Amino acid sequence: MCFDVNLYSIVPPAISKQELLDDLRRVGEKLKKTPSAQEYKKYGQYSDSCVYRHFDGFVEAREEAGFEDGDLRSRPRGISREKLINAIQSLRTELGRVPRREEMRQLGEYSEEPFRRVFGTWGDAVIEAGYEPYRPNADNAERKIYTCEYCGLKREALVSQNKRQNNWFCSESCKNDWQAENVVGESHHQYKRVSTQCSWCEEPMSVIPSVFANRTNMFCNTNCAGKWYSKYRVGDRSPGYDGGRVEVTCQACGDIYEVRKARVGVTRFCSYECLGRARITEYRGENNPNYNPDSTDKTGPNWLEQRRKRIKKDNASCVACGMNMREHKEKYGFELDIHHVLPRYLFNGPDGLDYESANKVSNLRTMCRACHRRWEGIPLSPSQI
Repeated sequence: MCFDVNLYSIVPPAISKQELLDDLRRVGEKLKKTPSAQEYKKYGQYSDSCVYRHFDGFVEAREEAGFEDGDLRSRPRGISREKLINAIQSLRTELGRVPRREEMRQLGEYSEEPFRRVFGTWGDAVIEAGYEPYRPNADNAERKIYTCEYCGLKREALVSQNKRQNNWFCSESCKNDWQAENVVGESHHQYKRVSTQCSWCEEPMSVIPSVFANRTNMFCNTNCAGKWYSKYRVGDRSPGYDGGRVEVTCQACGDIYEVRKARVGVTRFCSYECLGRARITEYRGENNPNYNPDSTDKTGPNWLEQRRKRIKKDNASCVACGMNMREHKEKYGFELDIHHVLPRYLFNGPDGLDYESANKVSNLRTMCRACHRRWEGIPLSPSQI
């Protein structure tokens, strides 16, 4: 079966650069200003991918479209001054006194952030609302008349809050507008760059002066940095080198193994298997940290003796597969298991477990861990099948 399909009707044609620029100019004429990236997303005909297909970003696209590019960074839509002042006055009426910032945060309509963004400080917001703010240290606080660097508004403020600022602003909005006009190009603190080269691939690169002054090696990316450190910061050339590893003897098997100096005296075994073997012998009975002579073990007080007798009777080998004690320790790190032919719960009575009947040697069988799991719950011995 054959279908005559017009692929052009399925896959839309790519947007040309000229079509994108014409649409960008159309949005600018509609808004009567240079459109921002967010505004173009809202009013434009094409998506972001079309812009980045032809340009490095919206700044380059606007410049080629003939717009004078300014500071078009998106700013959060704030709450109006009137609403913030009304919130303070409403809480003032409710409390019967001038509210504090904590009370506005807990009981008021807004948090402290919109007041700080619009007025500069909470105290200035209270003053704008027509009240005297609560100042516990007002008598000891030095105050001064400051002039906003952007809008020229004069306002009294604490010297302690502004002594580190070269320029004072009445609000966050004025600060952003001033920086957009003045902290650009050569006036930006990161504008000047120092030419250097990557310490690994030797490609030319430029960095800000403070980075160049505080670093011995420069890298163009993290990949080059990783390769350089892998070659020149290993072994005794590493700043954290403490003399290398030292040889110690495993207290279980007697093999020699290496550890860092900081681990000498802390580790005693070369592997978890050796650790398990040591615990079988060291932490048994009264030497076990959890040993309690007054407790009643669920297997009964005669369990260890009956276990020893059964292992001896079975020649220290699994009655199902024949694995001996030495092979079991090498594979699992501990001794052979003991299996109850008739489960212990069958010997529970009104006075608890009848451990003497449950732990009779005739009711026990020596098994490896794997066979024990297979036979658990089966009231028969392998020799009975």
